[in-house]
Amino acid sequence: MDYEAHLETINEALKQDPDNAELLQLRKDIIEVIELEKESKNVTSSNDGEIDDLSVVSKPPITSVPDEVNCKKYVGRICSVIYQGKPTYSKIIAATNDKLTLDLFGLEKQATATISEIRLLEAPNQSQCKPGTKLQALYQPDGLWYNCTIDKITPLGYYITYCDYDTSELVGFDQVRIPTNQQLHKNGVKEIITPAGYRIPENLIVKDTDTEKQRMKKRKIVSSLKKKQKQESIDKEIESRVNSWRNFQQKVKPRI
Repeated sequence: MDYEAHLETINEALKQDPDNAELLQLRKDIIEVIELEKESKNVTSSNDGEIDDLSVVSKPPITSVPDEVNCKKYVGRICSVIYQGKPTYSKIIAATNDKLTLDLFGLEKQATATISEIRLLEAPNQSQCKPGTKLQALYQPDGLWYNCTIDKITPLGYYITYCDYDTSELVGFDQVRIPTNQQLHKNGVKEIITPAGYRIPENLIVKDTDTEKQRMKKRKIVSSLKKKQKQESIDKEIESRVNSWRNFQQKVKPRI
């Protein structure tokens, strides 16, 4: 919606009817939306790497690492490992002989494993991952998959934008997957409705066990989410008022 154009139209109408309460309120609402858009752009540029649709989905394609290979070549790859009895996504950040150092997603911890204890995630064929393609990316801070869109392809991976959060980041070629239609639309995370009516995913609620870094990340994401939901609500209200005002103007036009 072109709010600047709407604002100009409302300003012209107010010149003819400066005390019209409906027009004055509509002008106030449009100005608020314009300010929200500017603020949202600032949040997006400062929060690169924060997310956007919350979707817990099934296991990605994975492949075992042969014991005889030189494990150093796998530094930087994404893998799955059993940690404390649970499958955990992680990134290989170092390798010494047959020992790998892993950065565990969602835990802010490191662990070591042998090459026989991990499974590498397979990167989708790049012919299926062109700019504009909708797929899912594995978000490192919480180890969950989120719906996203590929913006561009770089030598280091894909620059993607998370669908529901308007935030972008660069992810590795093996940090994305092509979901089924069911996975793409599935929302496996429960939402909590706040007293103000905002829908907040349950896994973004700050817990006593969260580290300060995790608390800050969650608060940034929730703040961005609330701004987007507020803007969507105002968008609908303004669209409704503008349409009502236009219909009224059409009715009162003098017939020639």
